Amino acid sequence: MIVNRLNIDVYNTEITPYFQTTEKNRIRFLSQLFYKYRNRWLLREILGKVLGDSTLIRGTFIVACFNERGRHTNSIGLNKVLKITNWKETIIDYGENFKLIYTEVTFRSEDVFKLISNIIEDRIYGPIVFIIYTSTDVLDIMAEEVQINQLKKEFSGYYNRLFDN
Repeated sequence: MIVNRLNIDVYNTEITPYFQTTEKNRIRFLSQLFYKYRNRWLLREILGKVLGDSTLIRGTFIVACFNERGRHTNSIGLNKVLKITNWKETIIDYGENFKLIYTEVTFRSEDVFKLISNIIEDRIYGPIVFIIYTSTDVLDIMAEEVQINQLKKEFSGYYNRLFDN
């Protein structure tokens, strides 16, 4: 699994997966490239290159936190887009009376486009992490060097180079 090979800690609350990898294993697209339904063909093409023929993809996201005042649910609105029937919750204790509950869900590959589109349009709350980190600001992809090189070559006019060396 790419997350293990690149030593990405998806539960790290201080640094996103993009900054846990090197330039050769990441590519970033600004969400404004796809906002208001622009360039959906491009988003679909990028995801097709990344996901290939995968039929199941695991995603992780924060669903709640605990602090001294109790549990606070983080409604991301996933049920507006998909019906979720298979999930696993993980509780991470960050100390000082603060815990986060993460949910890991297995998605079908065709659902990933729907999810990312809805996060970009701010209809559901992100981030959700696959090997893709999606928020209303960015679409970050972490993958093997060969795959990232192919994406950078094929989509050279579209990706953001701000943090490339």
